[in-house]
Amino acid sequence: MAGAVIETLSTKKLVAMVLGLVVLEIGFVILGGIVAPNPTMSIVLTATTCINNKSQDWILPETCEQMELDPKNHQETISHQGPDDNPKHDPNNVVFAVVVPKKDLEMSRWFQYMLTLAIFRIPYNIQHEVAPDAMATLDIRLAYSNDYNSYKSPKSWQSVVNSTQERPLECVFEHPKTYEYTGFEYNCDPLFISQLGSLPHKHYLINIRLPVNKAHPKISPNMKIGQVTEIDFVAVTQTGGFTYLWVCIKATLCVVMIFPCLWYWRKLSTSDQPATLTEKAIFALGLGMLFLNGPFELVTIFTDASWMLMITDLRQGLFYALLCTFWVIYINEHFKNKAKKNKLSVYKWQLAVIILTCFAFTGLKLAERGSQLSHPASILWQSPKGALTIFVCQCIAGVLFFLHLCFLVIRGLYLQRFRQFTSSVRATTDFKSFVNRYLMLTLLSIGTSGMTVAYFIFGLQLEGWLVPEITLPTSSVFYIGVYGLWNLYALLVLLLYAPSNKVSNVFYIDDTNNLTLDSDEVSIKKNRFLQTVNKET
Repeated sequence: MAGAVIETLSTKKLVAMVLGLVVLEIGFVILGGIVAPNPTMSIVLTATTCINNKSQDWILPETCEQMELDPKNHQETISHQGPDDNPKHDPNNVVFAVVVPKKDLEMSRWFQYMLTLAIFRIPYNIQHEVAPDAMATLDIRLAYSNDYNSYKSPKSWQSVVNSTQERPLECVFEHPKTYEYTGFEYNCDPLFISQLGSLPHKHYLINIRLPVNKAHPKISPNMKIGQVTEIDFVAVTQTGGFTYLWVCIKATLCVVMIFPCLWYWRKLSTSDQPATLTEKAIFALGLGMLFLNGPFELVTIFTDASWMLMITDLRQGLFYALLCTFWVIYINEHFKNKAKKNKLSVYKWQLAVIILTCFAFTGLKLAERGSQLSHPASILWQSPKGALTIFVCQCIAGVLFFLHLCFLVIRGLYLQRFRQFTSSVRATTDFKSFVNRYLMLTLLSIGTSGMTVAYFIFGLQLEGWLVPEITLPTSSVFYIGVYGLWNLYALLVLLLYAPSNKVSNVFYIDDTNNLTLDSDEVSIKKNRFLQTVNKET
């Protein structure tokens, strides 16, 4: 790339610019650590065990006829063995009901989404053990209401989800399986219930049934899950305070990034030479950052936008692709000879790696988001082990790409040591100065790529896919800090690699793999500079 601002900018101005951006990044970190609340919160509620009322569409915890499922007392528990005339002993008449949030509280549109998980409470019974291949069949019904008295009014609820889903039930009993440990509970993994992409309503009701076919127990569902006595529901949402601050930050950065993008585009359009591949990649990165900064989350505040999570993942995936593409082109173009520069076909293998990496990052999530638009209770990976496998593959893909970038930088700098320079001592000094500046920005690129991979991994916690009870105290600092780093990095690249009219030495690698001063390019830049001076005078 020839004639960039980074080549002609004085060292003092460059240091001042970098220090200024460092101060801004510290400001983002302080904003995330002091002002920003925790990104997510978990609402844990124990469902009320109710007897089904066939005259009502919805069973409410406040008004239902409650029952206690005690495995030690057969007359007060579900009987899974053979027919039973008592309707209270029929598991098909048992409904686990819960209202989110608790009474006298309301959900807010600022919560953005709600991921609902269920944790089964199953005491150990030697006659009703949880089988290793247990599959829980759940009749899931989810409704919403905006009525303040909805806790007592079954008619005020409107259906959102009404489906039957199967979930692998993976439980571990951490004690010896003997009679003396009867009643001790299994430790069961959470089961996915539903995912709502927006929360336009105040209250949400969940009814869960565990249907069985007692007439044919050998082929009946839910005959291998033991005796479920309680169900704890975990509703994971984004905190309203974090959403408000997040939207304000994105709106501010969106406005700020418009000006450097327009300035860079003007520099490219007024340049006498066609834009190089690196310049095009930089401009695409700036537009991608501008698109990611758009505060589209505000749509969920004013309307029911269940598709917002899908749009967010799509924007994030596009930014990942542009960022990775820029890194590969930027690092390689500085060490390509003149014949191979500005050719996108040279990077076909690297671009293939980028496509696979971005697909691993966002492709599966987009597929799942799409299915949840019409069926919020659906999920691609039923087993927690399957989801964990995909998560590990995504992490490996990100780490491999990070190592690939490190390899490109180390290889380029290592080969540079054995190249001979064919011009004057002054040109050699200029080239060494340029290499030092390139190395500075390259190290910043490597650091940014490492933080990007970590951002994706910890971003799963923001969506509630890690253990809901665990919340990192520095999570807000990390999310806001990395997001600010992306913007500052894009801003720095736009400013430093814009075309410059000032005269500086231009270098390229010739066919003999030696560094050569491009005298033709220097002459063109001198003429352009003189024309600019004449116009000003």
